[in-house]
Amino acid sequence: MTFGEKLQALRKQQKISQEALAEKCDVSRMTVSRWESDQALPDIRQIMKISEFLMVSVDYLLYDRVDDVETGNFSDFHSLRILFWVCIAINICGMVIAMIGWLWVRVAFPVVMGLIMNLLACVFFEIFPPKGIDRVMMRYARRRFYAASVWTFLPAPIFIGIEIVYSIEHYSSLLPYFIGGAVYILVAAIFTIYQMWKYRK
Repeated sequence: MTFGEKLQALRKQQKISQEALAEKCDVSRMTVSRWESDQALPDIRQIMKISEFLMVSVDYLLYDRVDDVETGNFSDFHSLRILFWVCIAINICGMVIAMIGWLWVRVAFPVVMGLIMNLLACVFFEIFPPKGIDRVMMRYARRRFYAASVWTFLPAPIFIGIEIVYSIEHYSSLLPYFIGGAVYILVAAIFTIYQMWKYRK
């Protein structure tokens, strides 16, 4: 099959309109129509966006002799998405448990358990990806995962550090909390922007 035939078949199989695909790739609907009729080819960045959007590998889109068995089929990509959201959910639960332990219970055990859950989510994401996923797609998934995970991992360490400072210095103002919040947002935002920049590069 040609690139255009594969693109059209994948788009129709997933019930995605040409307009939706065009919006994802920042092109016009006519450009997508030209791709599907093999009158033109997308550039490499657009191919990567198509690969992610249609849940197939770049190899499958570009090479005639590569089949789904070698590069990953729809169930592999669906499994990767499930793994992504399960690990994000574990991260969020870990953050909630850690923050409850720190804010209300004032006991170290739930805080430690929350941080362990955050670490386990990262470990699960690294060791349980579907075997059919190619390295390029996994690299993009990994960047998105860590860009999201940093928001759930950072609060507990930062605010626990503030609590330790409070216990040592006995501050009477809320300034350290404002500084901690600013540090949290700044570090998480910079890390996220960097990961997404690398993702789009």
